[in-house]
Formats: sequence, structure tokens, C-alpha cells
Amino acid sequence: MLAKHRLANSWMNQALADHTLVKRYLALVGGQLPDDHGIIDAPLRRADEGFNQIVAEDGKPAKTEYWVRQRFSGYTLVEVLLHTGRTHQIRAHFQSIGHPLLGDALYGGDQQEMTRQALHAFQLGYDDPMTHVHQQFALPLPEDMQRLIK
Repeated sequence: MLAKHRLANSWMNQALADHTLVKRYLALVGGQLPDDHGIIDAPLRRADEGFNQIVAEDGKPAKTEYWVRQRFSGYTLVEVLLHTGRTHQIRAHFQSIGHPLLGDALYGGDQQEMTRQALHAFQLGYDDPMTHVHQQFALPLPEDMQRLIK
């Protein structure tokens, strides 16, 4: 979503802060997640060396919820909902539990199957502030991710 003027930008920022604008993601993470549903509630901060984020007690609060959609031999397809919006949150959280995203070189993901991070924002929902009608948009998985889940 892109705001074309200040009022829309202001509304969008407020909707993100209020969690009334909901984005859902699909990701392919390495290995087999043991639980069908989970919440990763771990603070994140920038690493002392480099651009990546790390789980650290002195970090900012970060919460990621996930649901397993399908398990494969070397990876798992998960649906992800962010309860906070930290930089690289999904990538850092899954790496911290030993399941980095496929193709994610920065966070140690396996690059044999994917040449980029296997993360896709597939759904966006919000209540239109002018009409008060709920809007929902969805995008199909990119071809490279689809190829891995067939």
C-alpha cells in the first residue's frame, strides 16, 4: 500500500500503530517446526557488528505469531502475523529459533533452493476510513516459492 497524500499517509501510519491494518506473510523456513502454531516473543536490536538484528535482552519488544501451513522434507511453509513491526523481525525471529528463511544469506538460510529470502507479503486488510468498508487484498505466491511447495 502506498499513500498518495499526507492525509492518507497519516491514516496509514495510525492504522499500523493501532494494528487495524493487518498484513500477513508466507515464508519458507528451514527444517521442521515442531508445533503447528507458535509465538516468538523475543526483543530485537541491531547487532554490534553488521546490519542484521539479533534477539537480545536490551532490544525492543518484538512478537511474531505463526501457523504451519505445510511441512516438506527440508523446510516448512508458515503463515506469519506480526504483532510488532521491527526491522527484519520475521527473519531474525525465525533465525533465533533455528529455522532461518530459505535463501536468506544475512540470517543463515539455505540458499540451495532459493536465491532470495523466501518471504512474501500475501494479504493486506483494513477498514477504509472514508467508507468504513473492510478492504481485503491478496497476492499469489511468487513463482519461485510456488515451485517449492508443489
